[in-house]
Amino acid sequence: MEYQEQKLGPDLDEINLFQYFQVIWRRKFFIIALCIIAVIATAIISYKMPPVPPVPPVYRVTATLSPGLLSRSPDVYVDSVETIQALIEGGSFNTKIMESLKLGPLYSNMQFKTTLAKNTNILSIFYDTENPAHGKMIMVELLKQLMEYYRNRTEPGKEVIDNSINMLKEKMELLKVREKNLMTRLKVGEENTNVIMKERNEMLKKSEKADAVALLLYSNTVQQNISYIDSLNAGLDENRLNQETTKEEILNLKLDKMKIEGLKIIQEPYSSTTIPVPVKLMNKKKNIAIAGVTSLFLGIFLAFFIEFIKKVKAYSDTHSESETKG
Repeated sequence: MEYQEQKLGPDLDEINLFQYFQVIWRRKFFIIALCIIAVIATAIISYKMPPVPPVPPVYRVTATLSPGLLSRSPDVYVDSVETIQALIEGGSFNTKIMESLKLGPLYSNMQFKTTLAKNTNILSIFYDTENPAHGKMIMVELLKQLMEYYRNRTEPGKEVIDNSINMLKEKMELLKVREKNLMTRLKVGEENTNVIMKERNEMLKKSEKADAVALLLYSNTVQQNISYIDSLNAGLDENRLNQETTKEEILNLKLDKMKIEGLKIIQEPYSSTTIPVPVKLMNKKKNIAIAGVTSLFLGIFLAFFIEFIKKVKAYSDTHSESETKG
């Protein structure tokens, strides 16, 4: 026996607008009652609910930094600003901050936000909190943990510079020793020259016919001493120039060492004083109106649904009786 699709009949296949109106009219008391109940229930709930407590103001703690340099010419940064940004937003330092400040479990999900200035290495960090003083303390600890994290990368470069500075200091000590030696020899040379010149002058005073050979020897000795003194003065000037150059090199190395840093703090943490706009209170009349309109559409839908169920049941009963008689 082949299965034949059964239709619900012409009464259930098509319903005109008049029939729609008839359904609504027959169920008008049900729809009205549903609307009244919904409106009354919404009004009671709206007016009996406690007032919404005011939302406490939220303050924003801000700090600004950029990656430090490991070396110059060319500039080599300790890390990319994007990596630093990912570490902060990913919460890589949250656990250490909690341990250092002895924070409770409520801070396990604390979040830092960051923004990167366009075409720069400047990174701004934000932390929103209801307690600005506490938030500033957390931001300071974050910067401390960041500096500690990048300290290992900067120490080798600083050690190299320190070794160079120590070598230059040793050179400076040797130059000072040489300077002292030159000054001593210069003093002895000048004293010897003065003694020889004094002896020559005394010889000339004692005798008009002084020994020509002796005078020549005195003159040659004086000339040799003068040349020696000039060479000592030249050596002394060169030594002092080397000392100035060495001092300048040491100063430049110290400046380079100061420039080597894991992070460069551009703006120390500070908190804003802007109070957010308060949350709007619940509109009770609007809620009642929405409840009335919603219940009206729900009542109409239920009226048609009930009518549909009723017709399906009636059709099923009629069809069963026809099959029994047949």
